[in-house]
Amino acid sequence: MKTNYLKKGVFTFTCFCIIFLFVTEVHSQVYDFDFTEYKVKVTESNPTSASNLNALFDNNLSTAYSVPAGGQKVIVELQYPILLSGYCIKSSAVGASVEWSATGATWNPVVIEESIDHSGTYYHTADFAMDKAFACKYYRLSLNSGTVSEWQLFGVPVISAEYDFPEDLIAKIGGTPTLTWGNTTFLGDSQENIFNRKFGNGNEYRATYKVDSAPIEVKYAFKSAQTVMRYSISTYNTGTLHVTRSPKTWKLHGSNDGKSWTELDTRTEFLFPFSEGTYKRSVTMEFMINKPASYSTYRFTIEGQHVYLDLLEIQMFGDLINTAIPTVRYEMNGINISAGNGTMTLSSESEDIYYVVYNTGGSLVYADYLKKDVSSTISLPAGLYVVKTKDSSKKVFIFP
Repeated sequence: MKTNYLKKGVFTFTCFCIIFLFVTEVHSQVYDFDFTEYKVKVTESNPTSASNLNALFDNNLSTAYSVPAGGQKVIVELQYPILLSGYCIKSSAVGASVEWSATGATWNPVVIEESIDHSGTYYHTADFAMDKAFACKYYRLSLNSGTVSEWQLFGVPVISAEYDFPEDLIAKIGGTPTLTWGNTTFLGDSQENIFNRKFGNGNEYRATYKVDSAPIEVKYAFKSAQTVMRYSISTYNTGTLHVTRSPKTWKLHGSNDGKSWTELDTRTEFLFPFSEGTYKRSVTMEFMINKPASYSTYRFTIEGQHVYLDLLEIQMFGDLINTAIPTVRYEMNGINISAGNGTMTLSSESEDIYYVVYNTGGSLVYADYLKKDVSSTISLPAGLYVVKTKDSSKKVFIFP
């Protein structure tokens, strides 16, 4: 299976050095895309190191997040609400549980309908079915002790009352879709439901094709040539049907004349999360195009697995990642620093400490005395800053 694009920033420093780590390798029993890719903020009730926190989201089962003494609560804020289909966790931690919140203040347990074991990596199906009233962007993982190799969230976006799916090139540019399959039987209000950016339970949202194991061809001709960097496929919730209707094998091609086609991506026997087991759920998964180029028409050829094929949405994007800005975390001389969304939060686990903040012109912006185990949050305009502790030559660049 090809990997999707996965961009994560791990920041380490000695004096003025910043190192970016890009993770692109996929590891067994976890996916190289889930909705934690769209986190805009991560907080811990008991702050640990940046490298430790990164192990929770790096899609790598060979690394592990260590739960500190006294337990831990990790809160993820996503860029936009999702209706959670379920979550994956690989853990030796005691008392692991997941909660959801609409506001980040009041928390409710994620009720598990079914759990599937993939060699010790558990996929827990959420009992939300297709009720968008449960869509939210705050999720909390609570742990008593032990380690966690990975925590992944899967679902479908619900970004607004008007549209559920985010704006993509189809919505921005427009064009003409063409759908072709061998059997004339179609279930749903329109074949073009897969481009309407809406999610729900009914014929006005889905496109169900009776394919009898034959392939379906989905073409989209843009009004002008576009470079697609990544795409997503969303499956339709098939409830308790004994056979999944989600796609497994497909190819994506691009063309500028409708005759000569260039292969851009191939997936073989791809297993959508929560497309197996008793309770199947709708899931959005993203895939990266490794060698993007400008084409006027894109063609998906999806192999039919059984009698029917269910699709909820197909989207194409012209960027590699959405506008989510993950919180940046640092450690320096016993201080934990996180920055994002125009704020900087500092805390000290070891001792009371004095710190100063300068802009790149050398002017003092802020100074304060930080007490042990008491966090301090300050607001700063977007830009580049330097944080320094008293009597220390070590500094770190911060981008709020």
